[in-house]
Amino acid sequence: MSLQNLIQNKLNNIEFSDIAKQLGYSSPNKILSRINAIVNSPVLTLDQSGYDFHYSTPELINKLCDILNIPPLLCNRVINDIETALKAKQDKFVSYIFMETNFKRKSQPIFMLAALQSKRYLPINNTTQALPLNKQLDRITATIKAHHAQRTALPMWGNINQYVYFYDEQTIVVFSVSGEVIDTVTEYFTPQATLSLK
Repeated sequence: MSLQNLIQNKLNNIEFSDIAKQLGYSSPNKILSRINAIVNSPVLTLDQSGYDFHYSTPELINKLCDILNIPPLLCNRVINDIETALKAKQDKFVSYIFMETNFKRKSQPIFMLAALQSKRYLPINNTTQALPLNKQLDRITATIKAHHAQRTALPMWGNINQYVYFYDEQTIVVFSVSGEVIDTVTEYFTPQATLSLK
């Protein structure tokens, strides 16, 4: 039984106005919606700040567990595990494909290049990113083939010569336009067109 279900089951046997009073809220409505959000969230709403001038989300969960006689060790461990997983997800490198055109600027306006900068990247969906690299390769190849069948050049940037897949900070796989692996490197420079105010 999850902590959410445990909290919900115990709340079913207690008058909610008593819980609100023990938590220090004069109006049960405000805290009711917050507790409902916690028990209906797979991450106990720990992915949101939630501070309401009484409790932060972890403080509220701990206080609620204390009132409901849920062991603090269990409560703290669940909170810690969820927060660790959320941090790992936030810090995880987001894979992407860079389309290399070996661009050399001639007369193209910088502001146009900067506006079209994002068109040089292909996002990788979360399902693919969750796989180990070996299982991703077929999907990346399929993505490259499908993309190159529809578009062989990028506006302003020129013809696509190869696709560079940034798997993580130190694993970069270079593909041909037909989706074949050409090389694997630990560094790859992607030139950027940027505008700045002086």
